[in-house]
Amino acid sequence: MTADGHTDFVNSARTWLSKHILHKIIYRHFAKTLEPCTEKFFGVTPLRVVFFRDVYGIDEKKLDLLVLGMDDSETDLGQRDSIRNETRKRIGVQPDDFVIICGGKIDKRKNIHVLLEAYSQLKTSSAHSSTKLVIFGVPTEEMSYLTEQMAAQKDIIYLGWLNPGDVNPYILASDLACFPGTHSVLWEQVVGLGVPALFRRWKGMEHVDVGGNCLFLEEDGVAALTNALKKIINDKDVYSAMMDVARSRGTDEFSYYRIASQAIGQETTKVKP
Repeated sequence: MTADGHTDFVNSARTWLSKHILHKIIYRHFAKTLEPCTEKFFGVTPLRVVFFRDVYGIDEKKLDLLVLGMDDSETDLGQRDSIRNETRKRIGVQPDDFVIICGGKIDKRKNIHVLLEAYSQLKTSSAHSSTKLVIFGVPTEEMSYLTEQMAAQKDIIYLGWLNPGDVNPYILASDLACFPGTHSVLWEQVVGLGVPALFRRWKGMEHVDVGGNCLFLEEDGVAALTNALKKIINDKDVYSAMMDVARSRGTDEFSYYRIASQAIGQETTKVKP
């Protein structure tokens, strides 16, 4: 038997009660009960491997990393260009526009409201007149005001809710994925699709960097995000290098075919937490 874990110090155990009672006593008890009959405990990010070890007390010999990824049975990457062109045409994006995409759960910790402010800053310059922003997902009640803001802002294409199987064409139609907040399964998905990305850095989440396909934000805030976007968009050498790595390594390392091979024992990815 194997088990996988999706809890970490960012999305769980954020209060004393949650960390020391719910996780370190209650959930740890169940995890330790399962440990003798479990061959492997897979954390889906390096930080979640650490959580298994430090919070649930799982033997390090039974821990391994099994990343999330992109289902390569859903999208034929050999048709990347035609998917990109058709999707851009459908949403009214020109072939030469630089398209930034973000989406998923739109809550405060995802910092999509910060991205909207940074995008507004970008658009004050004529140099970014052909930059477009695509957003999908539904805001939480707290962030519901963003719906009107997105609808009112020029060059923002708000798609609303998308079924998971409908997301890939929009990612492939984009030039850069931007996730300035907490982790989402979309991080690994965009890497697996070979699209350059800008992520908020979280310790233990740097596995999405396969050698230069992405940049990390070291801090929150509109200024930091605006500057990072300008660096990527304005410096063609920086973007070209990111694209080269994204295409050559991301699609292989985050392929569900390869990940499935690892899960059934044909491949192993050791982690040193």
